[in-house]
Amino acid sequence: MSETSDLKQTSQSTPPSNTPPVARSTVEGQGDKKPLLDQRWFVLVAIFLAMMFLGLPLLWRCPNFSRLEKTVWTLVTLAYSALIIWIFVLVMAWSWRNISNALGA
Repeated sequence: MSETSDLKQTSQSTPPSNTPPVARSTVEGQGDKKPLLDQRWFVLVAIFLAMMFLGLPLLWRCPNFSRLEKTVWTLVTLAYSALIIWIFVLVMAWSWRNISNALGA
């Protein structure tokens, strides 16, 4: 009879999931663990130091920003990205001009 009870217990347990668990980095603080992608400071650092406008989906998925904050940070990010791209274009134009003059073209 113990064999049937063992079979019932194994059949009642949940089957293993076919999907692997998602690994997310966490930050520990005061007993709770929050995913790193949900930290306000991490999202802003990632946007302004690495991704520029490509980080906007990260901003909009973060639950720690209100809708107004997301809108304001989106506008700031777009302005910042446009400024960085414009500076890049100016530097490339200056470099092209100086290299062309140096080569006598």
